[in-house]
Amino acid sequence: MSKQESENSLLPSREDEFSRCKVCCEPINARAIKCTKCGSYQDWTRHLLRWSALLITLFGLAPLWSISNSLSKLSVDTKVAHIEAALTACEKDSVRLVFENSGEISGIITDITFALLQDGQRTVPGLELRNNLEDEQDILVIPDQPPVRVTYSPYIGNTKASFISESRSHENCLYQLQVKWIDFAGSHQQLSRECGCP
Repeated sequence: MSKQESENSLLPSREDEFSRCKVCCEPINARAIKCTKCGSYQDWTRHLLRWSALLITLFGLAPLWSISNSLSKLSVDTKVAHIEAALTACEKDSVRLVFENSGEISGIITDITFALLQDGQRTVPGLELRNNLEDEQDILVIPDQPPVRVTYSPYIGNTKASFISESRSHENCLYQLQVKWIDFAGSHQQLSRECGCP
C-alpha cells in the first residue's frame, strides 16, 4: 500500500461526514448537535424537550386538582354518626344493650321496640320499654367515648311486665329489638338485634 493510499484511508470519507437526523431522518453533519432542518437535538436532551410541555402542563394542573378535590370533599362528605348496638343480656324481665358510636358526630337513640319471634312468626306485644337511666330520656352516644350500657325493662302502663309469658314455649324463640336513632346532621337510621329467649 502506498503512502498516498494510507493517508487517504485516515481521512474521513464523504459518507462518514453525514448521518441522518434521529427525528426527521434528513442528512446532517455527523458531529451536529442540532438538526438544521427540524431543530431537534441529537443527544439524550431531545427527550427532555419533547416531554417538557407535558410536564409543564401536569405541574400547572396539580394545584387545580387539589382545589377541586378539596371542594368536592366539602360538598359531598358530610359528617354522620355511626351507632352500633350489641345485645349483651336477655332476661325475662330485662334486656341489656351496649351502644357505641364510630362516626364523626353524636347520635341519639330515639326509640326501642320489642318483638317476639317464635316459630317463624313475629308478634309485637303492647309493651313499653323503659331504660334504667335516671331521666329516662333519649340516649346520647358520643364518638370516641366509652360505650353506653343501658338496661331496658318492659312495662304495661306503670306496671313492670315480662317479655315472655310463662305459658309460652321457649323453643325457637328470639327477642328482636329495633333501635332507631338520629344524628345531629338529621340522618335517621335503624338497626335490629336479636337474642335467644331465656
